[in-house]
Amino acid sequence: MSILNDQTNSDEEFWNDFEKKPDLKNSSRAKKIRKTQEEPPIENQEIPKLKAQRYEQLIERIRLASKEQVSSASIYVRNQTRQENLITLKEMQEELLEAQTKILKEKDALELIIIKKNDEIRGLTSLVREQEEIITEMRIQYCLSRRVSEVCSENSQRNSPLDSYFNENQEISLQTMQEDSQKSAKNNKQNEELKLEIQILKQKYESLKEICKNCSEEAAEYLEKWKSAQSDLERLKETYESEIQSLRAEKIQIEEQLLTEKNKIEGKFHQYKAETTKELEIREVLCKKLKETADIAQEELKCAKTVLQSPRLRNKLQSSLKLYIKEIEKPSQSANSSRDFEKRLAIRTSGCSYDKISHKLNKSLDSNEASSIATKPSMQVFDKTCAVDLKMLRSGYRASRSKGHSLLLILSIWKKLKRWP
Repeated sequence: MSILNDQTNSDEEFWNDFEKKPDLKNSSRAKKIRKTQEEPPIENQEIPKLKAQRYEQLIERIRLASKEQVSSASIYVRNQTRQENLITLKEMQEELLEAQTKILKEKDALELIIIKKNDEIRGLTSLVREQEEIITEMRIQYCLSRRVSEVCSENSQRNSPLDSYFNENQEISLQTMQEDSQKSAKNNKQNEELKLEIQILKQKYESLKEICKNCSEEAAEYLEKWKSAQSDLERLKETYESEIQSLRAEKIQIEEQLLTEKNKIEGKFHQYKAETTKELEIREVLCKKLKETADIAQEELKCAKTVLQSPRLRNKLQSSLKLYIKEIEKPSQSANSSRDFEKRLAIRTSGCSYDKISHKLNKSLDSNEASSIATKPSMQVFDKTCAVDLKMLRSGYRASRSKGHSLLLILSIWKKLKRWP
């Protein structure tokens, strides 16, 4: 049960961590980007790539979630089967204990019956001994009386000199014989009564023999039943022990499988967590870089607007770029002459670089307000005609800024700036 509780707790922790939103380092009070009149087009294709990566990662998350659901369902089914097997095992153990108690009770009852029958047999054997002793005593008395009568009859038939002596004592013998006859009559009656009793006792003895035989047969049957019950009990014990061992082995295997699955899920979760943290860090770095490039582009566009809208600086640029435009329009000029011309133009225009112009422009904004107001109608025409050129300037200024020649970038759009006032 402790393993199951640990498993449920780990599942809950995993799903809670999975449903949590990622903690971003950027606060909600981040500076907002100020938008200009016309937003520059994004030539960089990093954001769509990030979206594609995001969708791929969402699909992977959905697959992982389905895998987790399948694993959780398999764990639930295994736990349910385990509980059902435990319930059946308990029921089987209870049935075994009930059968064992019943068999023991039957054994005790049979032992009591056998003890009672043995006591009865012992009583009957003692009774038979007493009766046999009485019968032997009566037989001895009967034989003695018969022998005395025979001796008397023989003496009466003989004629000897001792007849006088016998005649004298005849009266005494007759008296004794009468007494003996009386006693013999009494003994005969007693013998008849004893014979009847002996017959009765014989019948009882035979009936008791039959009863003892039946009891011995029943005892043998009960012993056979008890032996068969013991053999069944041992067989059931062996079967239940084998089943218990198999269930324990299955339990150990299930626990090992659950532990391996838990470790795999934890490893996947940690890997996913590390990947998400790396992704968030990369996104933060990209956002910072995009903000920096956007701020730089805004500042440069502002400076370019101010340069193009001020008439003095625009005329100065126009005069400095005429020679370079003439050289570009010549198709027959060689590459070496063009390179020399670019060098000379760079030397001539070094005094009016973009940074110096922007610095001077910030100082002389107040002085140029009147001139800019005077040339307002012409600037309206310029704004209408040069909207496309400003877009090109915004998109292409980043590459020119990295090379360090902002004036040469303006030459690329000179053909469309011929209509300036």
